Amino acid sequence: MQLLELPDPTGKAPSMWINADHVVSVMPLIRNMGNGFEAQAEVKLEGMPLHRVMLGVHESKDAAEEAVKEFLERLQAS
Repeated sequence: MQLLELPDPTGKAPSMWINADHVVSVMPLIRNMGNGFEAQAEVKLEGMPLHRVMLGVHESKDAAEEAVKEFLERLQAS
């Protein structure tokens, strides 16, 4: 079993460590903040409430989408 770190809402510290095998769904969220694009992911784990993961604020929508893609790749690699 390999554990994966989920960052807290600030995106700086781990809020929890998960086994990727227990992930039920992931919904990417990209919000235009006016001065950048905020990338987040809503992660649903078996037996747990929805958990929102902050993936950072980026200068472009493409960069925010890339952050989400990298997060999904980390989940798949676990």
